[in-house]
Amino acid sequence: MLSFPRNRRQTRAALLSHLLMAGDTFRGELVERLDLTEASISRIVAELKSEDLVSEYSRRPAPYPGGPTNV
Repeated sequence: MLSFPRNRRQTRAALLSHLLMAGDTFRGELVERLDLTEASISRIVAELKSEDLVSEYSRRPAPYPGGPTNV
């Protein structure tokens, strides 16, 4: 059984660990796998992007404006 992160440091570590293990992924998958809100994922991804630890891109056009992008 997975142990979900409880504090900011653990949450960031869990997100980075997931990305290292899984590679490219959608935010929606991160929400589901890490049991976090979309807002939490967005906030952490923005922090990691500002630190040049992750990059975000879209492999295919989103089905709607503001649609999913890969992290």
